[in-house]
Amino acid sequence: MGISSGKVEAPWNQFSKKRSDLFGILDLVALYVGEGICGIQCCGADFAEHDRKILASPYSVEWLESYGILETWAWRKILKKKGGKLKVWDVKIKRYTLDDFNINLHGE
Repeated sequence: MGISSGKVEAPWNQFSKKRSDLFGILDLVALYVGEGICGIQCCGADFAEHDRKILASPYSVEWLESYGILETWAWRKILKKKGGKLKVWDVKIKRYTLDDFNINLHGE
């Protein structure tokens, strides 16, 4: 699978001294060749907080209903060998589907 990516340059809020994510949820947009466009929320060890953020946002559902792929990437350093000192970066990736959201898709 080929991947092309582009950084989402979030606008700077001079009052809060923070950047705003695209739609309040995306840090990165990637093009997955053969799959489509993917919105990615990147984080460190605080995966659960970012997972809740994605699940609470109405934009997440709109992104998925627009045939986008939605993922959270949680980065952390782990020991390369048990008992060793060398640490390497590892990523946990969660891909969301409409089934992850508590919504009524068929008007039932």
